[in-house]
Amino acid sequence: MSGPEVECPDSLPPDSEAKMKREMLELSLPYVVEGALLPPLGVPIDFISESSDRVLARFGFSKVDLENINVAIQRDFFPIPSVRNREGYGGGNFVYWLFGFQDYLKVIDALAKYDIISRRMLDFGGSTGRAFRHFRAQGGVGEVWACDFKKISVQWCKEHYGTSVNVFLSTVVPSLPIEDDYFDLITAFSVFTHIDELEDAWLLELRRILKPGGLLYLTVHDENTWRVMSDLLRDRVRDTPEGMGLDFGAPVMPFDRKSFRRSDAPHYQCNVFRSKSYITRYWGRFVRILDIIENGHAAHSVGQSVVLATKSNADHTGR
Repeated sequence: MSGPEVECPDSLPPDSEAKMKREMLELSLPYVVEGALLPPLGVPIDFISESSDRVLARFGFSKVDLENINVAIQRDFFPIPSVRNREGYGGGNFVYWLFGFQDYLKVIDALAKYDIISRRMLDFGGSTGRAFRHFRAQGGVGEVWACDFKKISVQWCKEHYGTSVNVFLSTVVPSLPIEDDYFDLITAFSVFTHIDELEDAWLLELRRILKPGGLLYLTVHDENTWRVMSDLLRDRVRDTPEGMGLDFGAPVMPFDRKSFRRSDAPHYQCNVFRSKSYITRYWGRFVRILDIIENGHAAHSVGQSVVLATKSNADHTGR
């Protein structure tokens, strides 16, 4: 016996259709932050005097490393953006530069470990170049690309990096104007920490444009982050509907995956936590997980781990 027939309307009510169109348009547009492009603060060599034993130690360096750091600074002629044009990264200008430099060294080490020669790289969500500036200034890769969905950041990059870095504007929709199998290296620093509903689609999109045998270098909030997260991040997480009632002193993260979304903040400000088990089980459907490194992100991002991955349908043989 069949159930009652359900009449399906040929079209949505006008108000619902208009609302859907508005939401889809908003979703497809780049994220726009308030503010203006401010003049750069100078070039890295202007701020070497800010170095100290404490600052160097914070990033795993010592005075012994200062000579090599000085050489690296002298190679970098790109300007340092104002704090308002770098999303607050870095407590000081030298700290900002060193923050990106440490991540650059970690990526170069990972490329060497897996015997990957990077002819083209993409810094996905690269903002105003905290990390990707070093790949252009210090070398280690061929072409350097970057994208972001914040118009101000992309405008700043185009003005101050010129043709040295291929920077383009993306959107929150998981679609990049890049051909298949294009990059040997894709980095995403503090990006998947804020991607919620579209994580699978974005992971697949990055997989699509990664060459077989190439390297994905993605930072995440995981159970290690939960144990050691900063007071600032804890307050942001606690001040969400999802954070109510959670035991933030628990030694073990009490969930496998959870997104904490502030109702008064834009969508990219949500903070997403994923366990290593979740990453292995679910991300491992699309990419081959090579390693998950606790505290792998530079020291300024307390507790973020690094996921190293490659295409799951190709054994890496090196090039």
